[in-house]
Amino acid sequence: MRVAVIGAGVIGLSTAQSIYQQFHSTVSPLTIEVYADRFTPLTTSDGAAGFWQPYLHDKGNIQETKWNKMTFDYLLKWLSSPDSIKMGIFLQSG
Repeated sequence: MRVAVIGAGVIGLSTAQSIYQQFHSTVSPLTIEVYADRFTPLTTSDGAAGFWQPYLHDKGNIQETKWNKMTFDYLLKWLSSPDSIKMGIFLQSG
């Protein structure tokens, strides 16, 4: 299977990585190609930062709560990785 991902920023590369992680062991051969008009270091994602926090109240949106938990668990997995510092993943209080 061939997969094309448009964009080499944080969303495009995260998408390509997620596709690989989910399907590389079940889809063979799997080829993922990332297309963009600019690549690192010429993207805004190189200098971007983000804060993520789970929302305490979902206003009845169960799907959003599930997505929040999946994201939080995914980030916690990387937090315990030796690569977390290079990836810029850390806990921030306040």
